[in-house]
Amino acid sequence: QNKSYLNYAIQLFNDIRTAEIRDPQSHTRGIWWSNKHTGAATASNMGPVITAGMLYRLTQRIEYLDFAQRVYKYWYDNMVIHSTAQVVDFLQPDGKKNTVPLTYDQGLAIGASLTLYKLTGQPSYLKQSKAYAEFVMNKMSNNGVLAEAVCINRVGECRKNIDLVQFKGITFLYLVKLVQEVPSLTKLHSFLDRTAQSLWQNARNPNSGLFAHEWDGTDRAAFDAFPSASSAALALG
Repeated sequence: QNKSYLNYAIQLFNDIRTAEIRDPQSHTRGIWWSNKHTGAATASNMGPVITAGMLYRLTQRIEYLDFAQRVYKYWYDNMVIHSTAQVVDFLQPDGKKNTVPLTYDQGLAIGASLTLYKLTGQPSYLKQSKAYAEFVMNKMSNNGVLAEAVCINRVGECRKNIDLVQFKGITFLYLVKLVQEVPSLTKLHSFLDRTAQSLWQNARNPNSGLFAHEWDGTDRAAFDAFPSASSAALALG
């Protein structure tokens, strides 16, 4: 093993850790989205939770696990709608929240909670991971296939957003990790299988090998690299 990669990962993580928001009592309030302190996002919180968990697994340094648990707790307590398990996307400095449901927010929450479950064995983390996945299947599905909720029934409107068309791959990756951990989740297994089959059969251009952004095939007007990069996550899963 080349420890230079691990050392570089630690260096990058230490930079992320400096963005942790603390109140006057030194309690965490999440992690800033950018150096300009424009707000905090699920991506800038649940992502570092996963990273901290990986570093703890590799180094056994308790500081990484402590960081992961406190950041996750803050985000879960304040940025998850507990009645539905929807993960809120963004928290502005004035306290306003962007509640538009996005697939990668759910995916990162699944990844973060599953990471903590595997490290601690606490059943609550696994329960939360399953709830996030259930929201995806119930609210982020078109024709039984993984879809961006804001794009359903809006054919063509989302393809110009190069960020939006890449989110689903993150979600699929962590949904696969969840069903690998809990093979008895047959509904989720069927959902993933149906999504993968549809992506290949309905959203792929057989000539170019590129994919459309709607995985159920409802918008085949454009095939390009951005949704194709997202689609590649299925192979990683």
